[in-house]
Amino acid sequence: MKKDNFKIFHFIRNWLLDIRHLFKLCLVILIFSFLFHPFVPVQAITNHNYPRIANYFLKWTISDSEASQLARWDLLILDMETQVTSPAQLKKIKQLNPDIVLLAYITPQEILNNAGSSYSSLRRKLAGQIPDSWYLKNSAGNKISVWGGTSMLNVTESCPEVNGQKLNVFLARFVNEQILNTGLWEGIFYDNAWENLTDIAGSDVDADNNGVKDNNLNSTWQTGLKRLYNETKNLSSNKDYLIIGNATTAVYREALNGNMSETFPHGDWVGRMQTYAANEVSNLKPRINIINANTANTAKVSYQDLRFALASTLMGNGYFSFDYGNQDHGQTWLYDEYGVNLGEPIENAKSQNKYIIFKKDVWQRNFSNGLVLVNSSDENKTVSLGGEYEKIHGVQDPAVNNGEIVMQTNLASGDGLLLLKTFSTLNDVLFRNGDFLRFFSAKGDRLRNGFFVFESLYKGGDKVAHVDLDSNGVRDLLVVSGNKLMAWRDDGQLYMKIYPYTVDYKGELRVALGDLNKDGFVEVYVAPSTGYPLPIKIYTRHGRQMKQDWFPYGEKYFGGYSLAVGDLNNGVNSGKDLLVGKASGEPAVSVFDYKYNLTNTWLAFNNRFGVNLASGNVDGVAGDEVIAGAGAGSSPYIRVFNKEGKLLNEFLAYSSLSNPGIEVLTADVNFDGIVDIIGMGSGF
Repeated sequence: MKKDNFKIFHFIRNWLLDIRHLFKLCLVILIFSFLFHPFVPVQAITNHNYPRIANYFLKWTISDSEASQLARWDLLILDMETQVTSPAQLKKIKQLNPDIVLLAYITPQEILNNAGSSYSSLRRKLAGQIPDSWYLKNSAGNKISVWGGTSMLNVTESCPEVNGQKLNVFLARFVNEQILNTGLWEGIFYDNAWENLTDIAGSDVDADNNGVKDNNLNSTWQTGLKRLYNETKNLSSNKDYLIIGNATTAVYREALNGNMSETFPHGDWVGRMQTYAANEVSNLKPRINIINANTANTAKVSYQDLRFALASTLMGNGYFSFDYGNQDHGQTWLYDEYGVNLGEPIENAKSQNKYIIFKKDVWQRNFSNGLVLVNSSDENKTVSLGGEYEKIHGVQDPAVNNGEIVMQTNLASGDGLLLLKTFSTLNDVLFRNGDFLRFFSAKGDRLRNGFFVFESLYKGGDKVAHVDLDSNGVRDLLVVSGNKLMAWRDDGQLYMKIYPYTVDYKGELRVALGDLNKDGFVEVYVAPSTGYPLPIKIYTRHGRQMKQDWFPYGEKYFGGYSLAVGDLNNGVNSGKDLLVGKASGEPAVSVFDYKYNLTNTWLAFNNRFGVNLASGNVDGVAGDEVIAGAGAGSSPYIRVFNKEGKLLNEFLAYSSLSNPGIEVLTADVNFDGIVDIIGMGSGF
């Protein structure tokens, strides 16, 4: 009996071990499947701001410098050979822009005549597996060519089978095994998704190789391409891979995730736009449709033509591409409009004459941050905007993009315009009610028109911040009024009402907001103004004091402070950085960590008028910069420093008859994803 029990025990033990090993094996397989077949970043597509920009870049190699430039786009169409010649550059692009979508370019309907000896290894491999019977021929048995140096391939459903498969199925296997399975791509871009073969190759085509001209060419062509697209999807290890075509047709919209309309508008704005709209409607998601405009192979950029095509693209949800022309897709040209963030569309496109389909007219579409107009009519138009909008500040066509505030605008025939909504207040910064605000890039370029910021609920001179204090995704309210500090939750509940230096304090409260310890909640940093030898205090949003009173320059110092919170090291240390500046006397900048350890110090200016501080990532490179505004008594100069105190740039905010100095803030005011510099003051 004991012997039987012993056998049973060992049987159960071995069975459990087998189950454990099986579980480990399944886990390893699962991990490897994720590593080698990453999911398509569908979320990344939804993260793409408008305008969404694409680059049709077909060089066979990509340099490091080109990779850095290409990372600025939302979507790239790159030649399949780059996975062989430039894999490091493809990975670099992804590192620089994790939300970017990479599509591998291939021509399924034609191949280079010298592909078999080409330096492109993928083309050599492809050509070596294509028998003569898979070339498209006429009734005389001659290969058909419609593009110099190439021969057409027979992707029709009438193509003869070789080894049990037609060309379209073979191509689908080739794409999956040789391209998509590398894990470098989010999908495939099949060139020339033509609707009708006869429009391209003529009527003398013998698709079934029986020596007789066929009659059902367009039907068998469409059926063949649909099978290619469907087989590509069916054979892929990841069903979320994107499949995009290139032709102005909606015939394949249930087999493709989208289409490119190349050389837009090609004399047919109405037809192109109606097809563009039709391709947005499909059961196959997500939708990625692309409008490609170009210089007609001249390299002479017409900014009006560019705006017209871009604004037309923005009437839908697609991506915009602009390059040299169909003889050369290999440019990294950027335009002023690319840096605009219109936000999300809040309605569909509408026309002045209330057309329900695209026809010649003035069309407009509203976005959360702006408005887009396009005039496809044959006449110049004056368009009433129904409110104030701001033209973007551009350098390429400043006669149009001049930053003007307009309530109506003249729009030429065949032109488009991107406009930003004006604003009279700011979010996510602490501004002084009634001050004049000016907006600059890190280089000192004016980004938007300045204005007096004033909210009638608060007194002039009060400091107001609409900011998310509790990290619930909704902005709360903080107001500094005289010697009193108040904060309210987004639902109106009072967070705090405190007098940091008692009700008898007559100076100004210098306040900064930030999550210095990175606990997910904003702290309130308070310091006295010039003339008061008082400490810096730190409060929670509830008004509870954190840490002890702090005298960074000693208890006898009474020169006042300027405070800012920044992430100078891009999260390398355990917390952010507290910047402390002297508000009078020597313009010292001191950088402290969360534990009040001094990490760096320098003088911001060569005078004795103090300094005003802010911090933000104003250059788009990892890590915040230190922004220094000159103190009162100096001209309104602004300087930008890196974390080491190295001067990166200096500029005069405006010309002044007096020496008012300037306070500085940072926020993204033109919605391009990069923090901008705000100069604040009442002086002129």
